[in-house]
Amino acid sequence: MMNKEFVSINRYKVQFTIITAFILSLLIIVIIYDSNKQTLQAKITNAANANKPQGISTDNSALAMMESVQNLLSELKSDPNNYDLIVQAGNAFFDIGRYQQAIQYYKKAVQIQSVTELYVDMGVCYFNLGHLDSALTIMNEGIKTSPNHKQGLYNIGIVLYNLGDTDGAVLKWQQLIKAHPNTAEAIRVQQYIDEIKNVQTGT
Repeated sequence: MMNKEFVSINRYKVQFTIITAFILSLLIIVIIYDSNKQTLQAKITNAANANKPQGISTDNSALAMMESVQNLLSELKSDPNNYDLIVQAGNAFFDIGRYQQAIQYYKKAVQIQSVTELYVDMGVCYFNLGHLDSALTIMNEGIKTSPNHKQGLYNIGIVLYNLGDTDGAVLKWQQLIKAHPNTAEAIRVQQYIDEIKNVQTGT
């Protein structure tokens, strides 16, 4: 009896050790997966600003940029419906990180002339303000007349990814690759797709 009990106790110890090791292995895998996913999400999120509207040069000092904004606003007072000035004001506010003001001017601009780029830029503003649903709605509205718009597809994919719709993001990026092969954006989103697959498979 003594020997049998001893063997039984040792067997349980071995089983406990195996189970513990297995659980620890699973925890390590989950931690690595979560870390990889967070790293990828940060990378894709940061890419949302990869193509900022071409307004005031970001190389200028903050003071010079603010002076340029004030000059634009002064010109708009004299000519409030000038489409070009309105777009420039939106871009200028975007460049200094005043996204709410940028949205106001972009909205006014698209009322005068519906341009896909303006909707996409407006969507990026909403994204930067943390309003992802509004960003997606605005960008989708913008590409209705231009469904293969390169920057639109690129940024919609980023928004979808940050909303947790990885499959939707991949579909948009695959559409971009098909419509604009060998472009810098196509190469970049293919890297995102590959990294997503690596994270999902744990490789």
